[in-house]
Amino acid sequence: MFAGRITDVSGPPATSIAQPPEPARFQLRRGAVFACLAVPWAVGLSWLAARAEAVAAPLVVFPLAVGLVLAGLLGLSLRACRLTHVRTAMGVALCAGLLAAAGQHLWAYRSAVVRAQRRQIEAEAEAARQIGRQGRGAVVGIGELLVEPPGSLWEFMQGEARVGRPLWRWRARGPWAWFWWAIDALLLAGAAAWGTRWFARWPYCPRCESWYRTIRAGRLGSDAVAELAAGLGQSVAGPPDSAHVQVISCVGGCGPVLLVVTGPAGRRVWRGWLSPAAAEHVMTRLAGRC
Repeated sequence: MFAGRITDVSGPPATSIAQPPEPARFQLRRGAVFACLAVPWAVGLSWLAARAEAVAAPLVVFPLAVGLVLAGLLGLSLRACRLTHVRTAMGVALCAGLLAAAGQHLWAYRSAVVRAQRRQIEAEAEAARQIGRQGRGAVVGIGELLVEPPGSLWEFMQGEARVGRPLWRWRARGPWAWFWWAIDALLLAGAAAWGTRWFARWPYCPRCESWYRTIRAGRLGSDAVAELAAGLGQSVAGPPDSAHVQVISCVGGCGPVLLVVTGPAGRRVWRGWLSPAAAEHVMTRLAGRC
């Protein structure tokens, strides 16, 4: 049960293994609240990402990093609104990731408009200074400063596609630029959905309305691991020198208890649900040891 090959000598007692909590059903109200919380996170993160992209944006790594940061923010929101339906959480995270990817282009467009307007103001001020010094006939070079701001986001994106995007030693232009932008958006949204899935799959108790948390954890030697396994009706073949045991339960202790055992280098040895009686046995064995 805990390491290497497991030999079941007598079968687990009826009180040892329990059914995990039932999968959560679709939750419309909580899903709507989660979506409302996800929108400002996506918009705000897209603004930060657009500013960071102007400094440095490593290919592939940058959209994945932005997506994982978004997943962390969405995970906090998911815990706050107690959304446990995995598909709803992943769907909202996917949409939030696409919104964040599109938002980066929108903020870049707004920055281009501001820069063009600023250059127009500077050109007009320079023209006024030259007219004041030498008269209207002496105004030269002002036309080089005049830059028409892009009329729309679509016009800005077309211009950026013509300029192209550097990809290592090659510059992607035209359709290739659009293709790479789509890849960036999918990487960002995929990382956000994958990270949010980890939060949504964390056990939740609907009775006391609390997320499961670790109530006891510690490291046991090989003899203690074998003793613990025997108490649960299991026999261990070749136990490791030490194993990390983690007991996870809800706040009220009203549901099954999750037991996670990992060996060296964080390798998961066993993960399963125990009844309250079996969990009490595990807690007794761990008392005074960790």
